[in-house]
Amino acid sequence: MRIVIILIFIFFSSVLFVHEKNKKKEIWLEIHDVSPIYGIDKVYELIKTAEKYNVSRIYVFLIPKHGNMSLNKEFVEELKKMCRKPKCEIGVHGYTHVKNEFNVGREEAEKLVSLIKKELSKYNINSRIFLPPRWEISEEALEVVKENFDAVFLEDKIIYGNYTIKSWDHEYCWYKTNIFLKKKAEFDYIISGDIFRLSVHVNASNTKECIEFLNEFLKDKI
Repeated sequence: MRIVIILIFIFFSSVLFVHEKNKKKEIWLEIHDVSPIYGIDKVYELIKTAEKYNVSRIYVFLIPKHGNMSLNKEFVEELKKMCRKPKCEIGVHGYTHVKNEFNVGREEAEKLVSLIKKELSKYNINSRIFLPPRWEISEEALEVVKENFDAVFLEDKIIYGNYTIKSWDHEYCWYKTNIFLKKKAEFDYIISGDIFRLSVHVNASNTKECIEFLNEFLKDKI
């Protein structure tokens, strides 16, 4: 009897696995570390790669105080042009992106959010999406961010007010990749829910090897 139960379990698990493998899901591409220091062309390359495969959403996370932004207004204007399409949106990636920047108390978090808004107002950007650097944020700072942004992207979930989407962020290419990471990407996609979050970092994901990985991974997903 026990063997029969195990065989039934294996059968239905296999059916479910095949179903999930063939199921089309939303892929959200999250582009981190957007800054003039890396140039607009690298951002454009990542966006165009995603658009080629009709990725569901593209989030471009800008570091407001980075790379002498105030001296690179052309960069910001080009970025805004790229993100005028319905599927593309500019988000905020901390303030200066220093380590543990948002692992702070409420008062310091309020100061940082105020500085972010002041910086973005210079470029007429009104972003409502926030991603803390390295996904690190204290509970007090998270409450402040939730009060000032519509959505907070964390490593294992996305918070929309009182509503939370459980969804892990995934990244497989940092200057280069390997066969293990490629296979892991395919497996993670199969077992994920309706939304698959794929992260890339400007510059680190612009190598020939990483762009090839993105093309290979995305071509049969959407």
